[in-house]
Amino acid sequence: MANGGIIGPPVSPTPVSQCAVITSKTSTGPFTTQPQTTAVDYLVVAGGAGGGVCDKGGGGGGAGGYITSFGCACRGQVTVGKATAYTMTVGGGGAGGVDNPYATNGEGADGANSIAFCGTPIAITAEGGGGGGGTNAAPTSIGKPGGSGGGSGLGPKCGGSGNTPPANCSGAGPGPVQGYDGGSSKCGPASGSNTGAGGGGASAVGGNGSSNSPSCSANRGGTGGAGATNCITGSPVIYGGGGGGTSWVTGGSPAVMGAGGPGGGGPADCSGTNGTTNLGGGGGGANGCGATSRTGGTGGPGIIIIKEPALCTVATASGMWSQQEQYYYSTLGEWQA
Repeated sequence: MANGGIIGPPVSPTPVSQCAVITSKTSTGPFTTQPQTTAVDYLVVAGGAGGGVCDKGGGGGGAGGYITSFGCACRGQVTVGKATAYTMTVGGGGAGGVDNPYATNGEGADGANSIAFCGTPIAITAEGGGGGGGTNAAPTSIGKPGGSGGGSGLGPKCGGSGNTPPANCSGAGPGPVQGYDGGSSKCGPASGSNTGAGGGGASAVGGNGSSNSPSCSANRGGTGGAGATNCITGSPVIYGGGGGGTSWVTGGSPAVMGAGGPGGGGPADCSGTNGTTNLGGGGGGANGCGATSRTGGTGGPGIIIIKEPALCTVATASGMWSQQEQYYYSTLGEWQA
């Protein structure tokens, strides 16, 4: 050929475009990437923990661990295979504590882990929230560790540690925590002995219980730790609020409850409120009030959200190409060697 090209019939490129796709997994199941996807953003939230129950103040459940690449400078997109199937495991919420028979246990159950890209080298695990403390019998009134720690029950007890185990960035080294500690009841700076503390949230610690002991007329349960706002779906949503703690007061007055963090359950007089479904919130603590039929709130199930980016026109075609065509599409950035 006069132009020094490749002998044979040139084939015009076929434009191939791929729209951005956001997939929300609210239960365990498969996820398959699009044909041109090579990297994705992600949000992984574990199940929130159940709130504890105690006659004088159950602790709020810790929120499920919160790990994301979207809006996080530390964690980048993960590299994936084109048109490849992966397993996504979405953690369920932990059950609320049950004080039946009276004064036996009452601690909330931990939330379950959420795992994106299960069984692969790129697996991302968010830890389930730590259960809220229950009756005043060590160790059941201590808040349990987890993605976010559970609030302690009737004091003097300490809240559970959050970010357990520690979350790491893509690459190496510690990254932003996946959750915060639960609040305490008369442990360290906490003053409330007949109170339950709030569970930790995705962006803040749970509130401590407060008390004006010995009269106990103004006891207050600790508030649940605040959740974290994420816009991976295109709209702001708050994930991972800690459950609120509850209290006991004298003189027949109603218990004073700590509010749950957004997405977390607030306690009610006397059973706890459940965490919000698929936001990973902790369940609210409960005041047993001497009864055996009241329970802590159940933690909210977690969620996994995957965002595949839109791709501009990609030139793909089989056949023979002239050197002029190769050069032209190379200058446009559309030639794939």
